[in-house]
Amino acid sequence: MRVAIMSSPLPFAWGPQPPPLLLALHLPYALIGPVCVGGALFGHVVLTRKRWQRSLKVEREN
Repeated sequence: MRVAIMSSPLPFAWGPQPPPLLLALHLPYALIGPVCVGGALFGHVVLTRKRWQRSLKVEREN
């Protein structure tokens, strides 16, 4: 995700040394960051909530 953002033509990007990598601005490559990062974040949230609920249940039983 960082490479895709820094390779875009933004003022805070890496600079004019090599030509910018614009592959991340075209479909389907533009979806790699949001889909992969979004999926990973969703999975982490779901698993963390499930483990948290289980630990609370075990605490109440003891």
